[in-house]
Amino acid sequence: MPSIFIIPTSHGWNFVRSAPPVSVPARKASDNKAGGREAAAATTEQNGSWTVRKLQTLEEAVPLLSASDEFVLGLPVSAVIAQRFRLPSVDPAEFPEMIRLQIEKLLPFPADEVTSDFELITQNETESVVSAVAIRNEQLAEMASPLLTAATFHGRSRCMRRSAPAHMRQRAMLF
Repeated sequence: MPSIFIIPTSHGWNFVRSAPPVSVPARKASDNKAGGREAAAATTEQNGSWTVRKLQTLEEAVPLLSASDEFVLGLPVSAVIAQRFRLPSVDPAEFPEMIRLQIEKLLPFPADEVTSDFELITQNETESVVSAVAIRNEQLAEMASPLLTAATFHGRSRCMRRSAPAHMRQRAMLF
């Protein structure tokens, strides 16, 4: 699971890194304000925390990432076509083609110029509801280029998109 998320904002990007959970040393029994004694606690786990750094450009994210970091790049809503579809099937093997056909109906340009993905929202015995997104390959490549061209990430990241161009599927995890 990625521990870094680069998320678009209205004025740039948020670089969000999760801190690993930390162990807090056991505390000894002590008097509390109510006059009672608190029992000693065993080592407890904190949920960790998030460090958020504001960036003006994606170029600023490159030095914050190491070759071993897994990250997710969020895409601005204004850059994607997002749609929820109700599909008359519950067979996941049929979803990619059914969604591709539905997305093609929405596109003002050729379908081979887009990268798309979907997520299953709900499913019952007769139908499935999925949420799908699509973005033009050219726009995606331009937006993600600072991260995709950084030598640190060459060939080590992966992409969670089902219909992305091959050169992008291997180099970044985007949504």
